[in-house]
Amino acid sequence: RADPLAPGWLARNQLLLVALIIVYCTWQMVSFSPERIREELSMSRQLAMASDLVKDLEKLLPLAVHGFYSLVIVLSVIFQGSLALYYWTRRPYIRLLDRDSPPWVRRILAEVQS
Repeated sequence: RADPLAPGWLARNQLLLVALIIVYCTWQMVSFSPERIREELSMSRQLAMASDLVKDLEKLLPLAVHGFYSLVIVLSVIFQGSLALYYWTRRPYIRLLDRDSPPWVRRILAEVQS
């Protein structure tokens, strides 16, 4: 639609999405409870018999959960941040389009928007 404000809004939306992802992942890492997992694993008779397996899971599960959510944060910052940067760099081109377009092109864009 060649709205000069659109790239800025899109960039802000991407940064807001990154912020929400970071808050969610941080909450998941902080609220992770190995004790709850231990209780759930101890309820299973097969796993109760294999206490070595339960001990290994108790050590590895927090590492896996924190590693997974950390990876989600890093990848979100990279990809969503890159997209926000891309939108931000489109602003001058939209301004040029708006400035250099003949009136009939602006009229067509206005009609298409409605």
